[in-house]
Amino acid sequence: MELEDVILWDQIINNIQDAEQEQQLERETFIRKNPFLLSDQKFVKLFRLTKPLMRDVIETLTPHLQQPTRRSALSVETKVLATVRFLATGSYQELTGSSEYVGISQASMSRCISEVCEALNAPEVFNAWVHFPRNLADFESLRRRFYDKYHFPGVIGCIDCTHIAIIAPFVEDAEHAERAYINRKNYHSLNVQLKVGQALNM
Repeated sequence: MELEDVILWDQIINNIQDAEQEQQLERETFIRKNPFLLSDQKFVKLFRLTKPLMRDVIETLTPHLQQPTRRSALSVETKVLATVRFLATGSYQELTGSSEYVGISQASMSRCISEVCEALNAPEVFNAWVHFPRNLADFESLRRRFYDKYHFPGVIGCIDCTHIAIIAPFVEDAEHAERAYINRKNYHSLNVQLKVGQALNM
């Protein structure tokens, strides 16, 4: 056996051992705090949703998510809370997972994000929560709600932009010069425009 093969097998074994230790920690030693016991203000700060809205999201997604089949498996509530926390902060998976209100490994965090996002994109879920006004009555209702809450007349939607981090293009690329993708915070990104037609529970 070549030396490179021995090193490769050692790395594989170490990775497996690390994953097993991580899962063992997740199952036995970590006690998650219940985020629903937080104050309303702290809950919204962490998850960007109110408690009633989060419960609605959990209830809506429950039929679309895999139910726990063993004692150590993550509950639907934990999966949704972990994913929403990650989406709300845009932080790294490992940091989000290590939160005292989530408390799962990076690998589990990755699986949660994938499963919950797939459930959120199911047509019966997505179309129920995300849509533009469908008729004149919807337009008028939305315009009135914007005015009642923000005293801003004639608004039926909002537009915002955000920077999505990217890997830097090749410096020598004439068509997509690397310097054109450096934002004001000095990292490479694409400026993406978002349109919102109707706010949730506005």
